[in-house]
Amino acid sequence: MASSIVDEAAKNGNSNLLETIIVISAGLISSFIVGGNYVDGILVAEWVDYFHQGSGVTAWLGTAIIGISSCGGCSVTFHLCSIGPYLANRFPNQVAIVQGLRTASGSSGILAFPFIINYCLKQYGWRGCCLIIGGIASQQCALGLLFRHWSNKPLPKHEENQETLLEQNNGDKTRRFRDLHQLDLFKQKMFVVFMIHIFIIDAASSVIYVHIVSGTRVLLEISPEQARFTLSAIGLSILFACIVVSLITKHPMIDTFTLYMIMNTLLAIQVCVIPFMKGYVAALTVSASIGILMSAHAALHLLMLLELFGSEYLYMSYSYGFFSGGFGYLLGAPVAGWIYDATGNYAISFYFCAGLLILCVLILIPEWIKHIKKPKQTDENTIEPVTPTRSESSKSI
Repeated sequence: MASSIVDEAAKNGNSNLLETIIVISAGLISSFIVGGNYVDGILVAEWVDYFHQGSGVTAWLGTAIIGISSCGGCSVTFHLCSIGPYLANRFPNQVAIVQGLRTASGSSGILAFPFIINYCLKQYGWRGCCLIIGGIASQQCALGLLFRHWSNKPLPKHEENQETLLEQNNGDKTRRFRDLHQLDLFKQKMFVVFMIHIFIIDAASSVIYVHIVSGTRVLLEISPEQARFTLSAIGLSILFACIVVSLITKHPMIDTFTLYMIMNTLLAIQVCVIPFMKGYVAALTVSASIGILMSAHAALHLLMLLELFGSEYLYMSYSYGFFSGGFGYLLGAPVAGWIYDATGNYAISFYFCAGLLILCVLILIPEWIKHIKKPKQTDENTIEPVTPTRSESSKSI
């Protein structure tokens, strides 16, 4: 039905309706993917009790779906990898707002799914719960059909170039592969550093999402049911924070890179505070604070890539970021789980998470200093990359 509405809107030239449907669909897809997979920490706590295995081994179950699919660029994260650049190209003058709405919608999944999982666990057990969550998340496939090239406008220049490269048959396969996959990105030190940063910060994120339920239950001395709603607190705070952060970044006096650095630094400090708090109210408070600060990576990740490397490289840089972050997400929570198994103390696991967050900030400091010293080349409608050699190609967005 949604597809027929979109077809009718496209046929009648109703661009406002068409764009509204696209943004809503992007938000729902993000909600299903993020909500259905990033709250696996609730199920990990159940699996530890059921399988009687250590937290380190069981944590693999909580990171496998997101981690492996991100590393392979397939499965559920294929939509996440594509939607960001798609919206950036379709709404070039409202990139920050549209991305903020999309990430906020994804956070609504983190808010809602703990309630759904909590109910399903009581009624159907963890097996039935997994089937129901999988069925809800599968609705992304139908919504994904709405994302095709509806406009009669020509494709952006860099997409035309990629199609041309695919059609060329001049025998120089090595050059074609290099140009198509834009491997010259890795010649830029800033890009390599940023990919390492994403690997580390996603490793820290997996520790939070997978272990926040079990960790707060033990450290803050709350019930298992209360601990499950710490994820809802994270989701609610990210939902509103993503919108606020996106609006703030539109102000000409706000530097995206600097805001990103400040919020990630505060996140590291907040995670360190977890072991020193007690009670359910404290658990919700610290979870909400963590969610607000995690919105920096959620809302500003794509904007950072766009600003630093330009629209020509947006899709591939975003894809490489998912690849790097997938490995980080896959490894972070299991390592933290093994630390808990070895020490019997979740505080050390959260200190490990905070250490990762501090490290991901430290490695960006040299590039951040260069960034703030370099004059920006922007106009009121265009986000220009910092890299001078890409300034011309970035004007297409």
